[in-house]
Amino acid sequence: MATAWRRNPLPSINTQCWKKFNIDNQDYLIRALTTDDSYEIQLFDVQKCITWEEALSSPTLVSRVKKYNPNIEAPLTKIIETLSQCLEEQKSNTQYILVHDEMKLTVRTKLSGLPFEWRFVLRQTSNDGNCSMVPGLMAMVSEYQRRNQELVKAIKKRDKEILDYRGSYGPPSRKHLETSAFDDKTFLNEMITSKEFEQSVADRVTTFVGSDCQQLYRDVELIREWLHKPPEEQAISMEDDATSGSWANRLPGSLLPPTTSPVKRSPVKLPKDVSPAKDVELQRRAELNKRLAEADDKKKAKKKKKLI
Repeated sequence: MATAWRRNPLPSINTQCWKKFNIDNQDYLIRALTTDDSYEIQLFDVQKCITWEEALSSPTLVSRVKKYNPNIEAPLTKIIETLSQCLEEQKSNTQYILVHDEMKLTVRTKLSGLPFEWRFVLRQTSNDGNCSMVPGLMAMVSEYQRRNQELVKAIKKRDKEILDYRGSYGPPSRKHLETSAFDDKTFLNEMITSKEFEQSVADRVTTFVGSDCQQLYRDVELIREWLHKPPEEQAISMEDDATSGSWANRLPGSLLPPTTSPVKRSPVKLPKDVSPAKDVELQRRAELNKRLAEADDKKKAKKKKKLI
């Protein structure tokens, strides 16, 4: 199961990364999933803890293009690509307007140099949808706790190694390199009373949308989806892993080098009367003679210029 959940995951809005958007001085989280002829968007109101969403596909998508942009003629794929770029992060050259009464998110940007406007007509998700982030966040806390425990074990193991080293070789030669034994309870107390703790809570949204947190959030959602699969599908995935090796070490076929047999080359043999050390010395002397000759040529050239 260690890697089966990561193999060939199906595209899902739940496994997409959240991005922070500041609209009218208020923070929102937005994530989207697009295909060649459809898109799905979710907007999370950080203050009210409410999720809004919209899923649209062809031909409804085509009719909306004609409604808001009648003068633009572009393939549907280009339209969706433009929308995807607007939602992958907040861009300075794009205007974002959120009408709270109707919950319409308007995006204004440029498409091939022409003004382009799009309106996402959002609707509030069901009660279950509003809490969709909670299981993932709980799983993240659980995983961070596990990693914290593993780090404490590694640090204490290293402390024992340092203590054994000191017993054999004495304290470190530099005083500033000396460290005291790690105590996890003291460390936790220091973290709670530190000024950074308050700042970390205040910056929770920025921290959550950071690359490290979002990668863990995506992995958590992937494994949650995998755990909801029927047992027989999980068994098939695990069998595939056992027969095909580690997923983490495999590359796509397009990145694999061509399978050609390696060219056999016989080792270079040195003359019997020349040892490696002697060969290096001869090379060093040749380079020295070369530099001396170049210096001598420069001196001769300067003398000629003076005579002229």
